[in-house]
Amino acid sequence: MPACHAPHFAEAVLTMCRRYAVDVVVPTVGSELVALARAADSFAEAGVRVLVPSAEGLETCLDKWRLAEACEGRVRQPVTRLIGPAGVPGADFEGGFPAIAKPRTGSGSRGVTVVERPEDLARLPQDGTYLLQEMLPGTEYSVNVLTNADGRVVAAVPRARDKTDSGIVVAGSVLHDPELSALTEDTVTTFETQLARRRVVFDGFATVLAEEPGDLAGLWKQRLRWARGNVQVTRRYKDVWFRGRTARGDHHHRLGSFFFGLIWFSLLITPVLLVLCSASLLFLYLTDPDRAWPLFHLLWVTNLICYLLITFMSAVIDPDTFRRSWFEALIYSGAIATAILVITALPGIFMPLLERSGLLPQDDSIHPVMLAVYAWPALSMPIAWLAELLTGTRLRWLAPPLLHLAGYGSLLAACLVASFVQELRNKQMTWDKTEKTGKVAAGR
Repeated sequence: MPACHAPHFAEAVLTMCRRYAVDVVVPTVGSELVALARAADSFAEAGVRVLVPSAEGLETCLDKWRLAEACEGRVRQPVTRLIGPAGVPGADFEGGFPAIAKPRTGSGSRGVTVVERPEDLARLPQDGTYLLQEMLPGTEYSVNVLTNADGRVVAAVPRARDKTDSGIVVAGSVLHDPELSALTEDTVTTFETQLARRRVVFDGFATVLAEEPGDLAGLWKQRLRWARGNVQVTRRYKDVWFRGRTARGDHHHRLGSFFFGLIWFSLLITPVLLVLCSASLLFLYLTDPDRAWPLFHLLWVTNLICYLLITFMSAVIDPDTFRRSWFEALIYSGAIATAILVITALPGIFMPLLERSGLLPQDDSIHPVMLAVYAWPALSMPIAWLAELLTGTRLRWLAPPLLHLAGYGSLLAACLVASFVQELRNKQMTWDKTEKTGKVAAGR
């Protein structure tokens, strides 16, 4: 693949699209945009859509001087002047000193320098390739905006750029404005798209190369952000839930259907359901042991059926991925929960063995093993949370076995509990970007 500045870059991309039957190209690197925009008609003739604005608009946005001229008198911006060739700003520069000098084009803060005094301008290029801008100290903010094909803003997420690396934000704080921000903007986009009378479909054969967190601490940050975002989405669309298919006027969608609401809130209140389940079983075990076991057996057999159904459906939808990750699918619920599933599925085989080994009571007495088993749905959540807490300590070697015992599902439920606590405390929304290492694994 040639570099993006090579004359035949767009042609090479189009060749790749034809070879792999690509329908849509989503360029994400600024230096590639203009070349692809200029060749958009050629892509369209081949049945490929390139998601870029016009070449003229891109050339304006990628040239900081042209962009400053276009924004003059329309939006607030720092005082900006061109360094040469018509003239060089001096002591009368309206933005004052110290000031910021930067190239007209480029990214990643390359070439950016602080100009302390007017005399320091002499060391900069005087050929019109550099700008002088007013220095604006303080917190830097950016707004990520997603628009639809018609240019309508679907979602806007304002963030404070708390930490940057070569000009790219790697950690930031999302402003707490429910009308503007959400930690799961993709979910907001899906909702808004359907409320705008557009159809959203699931494509089980879409291929997406995404780098997931490489450790438990990174996974916790990501899933906690998503869990808290879902809490915000629930509150933001409170007038949609269980309102039928015609919520919000004539906008036809299924977001207000009973079935979708049942699925959404069943997932959202999973920790509450787990605690209620354990509390009910323990109450029955202590007050009416004969009734506790049949209900416990029914609960876990139902869990087993759902678990097998979801696992087999995943295998059918994406068999290649399932062949590589079948073991992770088997232990998703955790080693202890998996053992309970197997035992309750075949009680005639395992119950006599457990009774002979002394792990189950021989009479109606209260047995600690049964107490732990009935309490396990709720108990697994703090154990999974403990695994995450240990990742930054000397006992981090305990985190993997604890997570395998408790299960990934319990970790997600613990994330939900943490998100509820943060929302109740109105804690600042911190956006921690997944650290990119360049490691990608993909099957064919």
